[in-house]
Amino acid sequence: MIAADYIRNLRQETIKGLNGRLKQGLWPFAAPIGYLNNGKGQVKTIDPINGPLVRKLFELYTTGEYSYISLIPMAQESGIKNISGRPITKTCIEKTLRNPFYLGLMHIKRRNETYQGIHKPLVSTELFERCQEVRLGRQIKTTTKHNFTYRGVFRCGYCSRTMTAERQKGHVYYRCHTRDCITKSVREDEIELQLVSELNLCSITEEAVSELQAYFKPSVIQTNERSKRDALQLELGRVDQKMTNLTDALIDKLVDKETFENRKFELLKRSTKLREELKNHNSNRDISKYLSRMFELLKNVGDTYLFLDPSEKRQLVKILTSNRRLFAKKLYTEHETGFRYPMRSLPTSIVPKVLRTFERGLTCEICISNVLERCSSVRSFMSF
Repeated sequence: MIAADYIRNLRQETIKGLNGRLKQGLWPFAAPIGYLNNGKGQVKTIDPINGPLVRKLFELYTTGEYSYISLIPMAQESGIKNISGRPITKTCIEKTLRNPFYLGLMHIKRRNETYQGIHKPLVSTELFERCQEVRLGRQIKTTTKHNFTYRGVFRCGYCSRTMTAERQKGHVYYRCHTRDCITKSVREDEIELQLVSELNLCSITEEAVSELQAYFKPSVIQTNERSKRDALQLELGRVDQKMTNLTDALIDKLVDKETFENRKFELLKRSTKLREELKNHNSNRDISKYLSRMFELLKNVGDTYLFLDPSEKRQLVKILTSNRRLFAKKLYTEHETGFRYPMRSLPTSIVPKVLRTFERGLTCEICISNVLERCSSVRSFMSF
């Protein structure tokens, strides 16, 4: 009897201690892959070796070009191990990509409870949410055997069927499988040569860059930044108030525990995202330097394109062009609004569209710093 009471009291004290740590924002269990254990009662810190590799898994999966299985050899080749020191598996990758710990939240699955962590997030809220969208939209995913550069990008100009990529005798061909169609097959390197010429039409001149820089004066940028920061602070206050109201509703038994936890998780995600954006706006970032780099990329899009990897090439083509078709061996594309202006200046009405479209592509699909560093060996992009 005494032993049973002792065990029961010990269990209760242990649970109380775990709950206390969670409320403090500390994860009282083993650190997930990509984080380091620093001792009892200490904050988990990002593993300088495995952390960036785990972030890369999120980035690759978010492109929609990889399945859990196709990520396994890449993860094992990079040397990522699970918390037991064994090679990573499909189940391990799946758990990693759905674990909110990586965006700064701690979720106890058994009790369906979520807590705000004080550890440093490994991925942004935007990246994590995009990853979940890809994951939930794909319950059954076949393994991607070949990551062809222009897979699913082009259609036949005559019959509108998607051009299928095949590898034959060391070369990649894009074929139209409609019987008796004029478009038979086109080699990938031939398509790329035509694409570079087309993308160079998206480039802008020095005069156009001067107009863009004049349009985005520092005073205008600072005013916009201040307005965005105030809007973010206001929205963050609303989210915090909703959290307080939700807690009051639980105390008054207006909502059940499950509804409370589900809604709390969504509010914590929203709060984390707003804090990230607010931190970026408060970090004294040099917007003019960012714009200067982006203008440099706009000066010669074709050359930049040659230094991207296959997935980035595919994304950039999709961002800058539409209605991509092959007539026999001739490439035809339509340029997105604001990008076919190889002239001395840009119309004022087009300027915001140019930056909005190109910035969306770079910030959401391609890491601008990686692109710039990759091109620095050819052009001094980093000399700003």
